[in-house]
Amino acid sequence: MSDQSTFNVTVNGETVTIPLARARELCPNEVEKMEIAWNQASVAMENQDINGSLVASKEVEQEMYALVHALALKLQQEHQKQERG
Repeated sequence: MSDQSTFNVTVNGETVTIPLARARELCPNEVEKMEIAWNQASVAMENQDINGSLVASKEVEQEMYALVHALALKLQQEHQKQERG
């Protein structure tokens, strides 16, 4: 995935667009897991492995969800710090 890719995360009713590079700064482990799953899905598709593609695609979906959830939590924490400080 390109660092130009973005994620939309909604926190407290406000939608924030986050570039992949920023997501990597905020949640490096989650981004790494998502990228590994993405690469596995790409390889399975290139090899025309239908079963492997289905499994890998589901893994990508789960890792993307985990990343967006982690980003939302991180952004909510930052928002709360700004309100206090």
